[in-house]
Amino acid sequence: MATTPASTQEGLSVLEDVRLTRAALLYADRVELWSPAASFIAVMAAGVQQDPLTLLEALDQMSDEQLRNFKADPDQLRPMVREVRRWSQMPRSERRGVPVAQRKAFEAATGSIVEMARGESSVLSNLDDQWRAGGGTELNEAAEAGLLDIRYPQWITGANSGRHMEAYVEELRELIAVPSKHVLFDEQMARLLASFEKEGRGQASPQALANAADAGAGTHFIERLSAFPDASMTSVLEARLELADELIHYRRGIAEVTKRLSVDAIDPGFDAEVQRVWRTDVEPALVDLRNAVGGSRIARETAGALAGDKSFVGAVLGVPSLWFGLPAFAPEAPDALAIATSIAAAAVASVRAVQTRSERLEAAPRRDLLYLLSLDKQLATRPSP
Repeated sequence: MATTPASTQEGLSVLEDVRLTRAALLYADRVELWSPAASFIAVMAAGVQQDPLTLLEALDQMSDEQLRNFKADPDQLRPMVREVRRWSQMPRSERRGVPVAQRKAFEAATGSIVEMARGESSVLSNLDDQWRAGGGTELNEAAEAGLLDIRYPQWITGANSGRHMEAYVEELRELIAVPSKHVLFDEQMARLLASFEKEGRGQASPQALANAADAGAGTHFIERLSAFPDASMTSVLEARLELADELIHYRRGIAEVTKRLSVDAIDPGFDAEVQRVWRTDVEPALVDLRNAVGGSRIARETAGALAGDKSFVGAVLGVPSLWFGLPAFAPEAPDALAIATSIAAAAVASVRAVQTRSERLEAAPRRDLLYLLSLDKQLATRPSP
């Protein structure tokens, strides 16, 4: 699953990553998340926790323009970064030979960086706040369950300062050339990859595009369920376990649906085409299926209740029972008995016919979409976060 960076006033955001991951986990066996935002926050937090001077490495990776955006003068900052790094790597025996004033200056600079990294309102606490605010703890939950890998690509820390996004898209362009991959894009990433192909900077595998269409449509339909937006990661993980068999049929149905799409997964009109299929095909089929399942349940409950309800039997057979008890006063009783018995038999037959038809509808139509119906019910019965 490949996403583009998102941000809020507080910094980088993984809200979209979390939403797409929940949908992807309800369609795929496992998910590998390619997210600049998630990767950067996770890598920086881990690095700063292990060594506060990681901040220096991060600064050195930024382009001059990026440093100026942070109100830093590249001409002053880069020499300082090099000197502090040199000091941090210097053996203690050599440090003793450095003049006292210079040594104190280096120690003060290092202390300031440590405070900046780990102190109150530090980089580390800020990264943690960004992670939690965006629902990153839900990504942790999926990762701990062994179902999600957050990929930490080379370009996050590699020596390609100023070209992070270009390197990221280049890796993705290579990824969709592999026929065995099933890649899920957000809309902006799809546009970027489409522009690469249009400019002749790469060729996607037709099978990889078909797989991407399956992933895109399959997750899109899940996101359209009324219970999905409020479902927690806990609910998602529990539901996928309970509905594993139905998911198999759903995937097969999605593959049939996407064969009829007129656009590729990286085409600008893909999302609109999938929405059209939802409105014209999937949603009406879900309504019919829901009614069929509901009718079957009602028929079974009604038939069972009527079969054992003595008041119903008495009501239907009340008149003939009267004739049985008072034959001398009701010479027309045989005709009335025949009529009443026919009515009772017709009533029972009607109930059984409704039951049989409902059960047949429940078993036969669009079994591939039964997963969506069951999923909506499962997610709705669990508490939201």
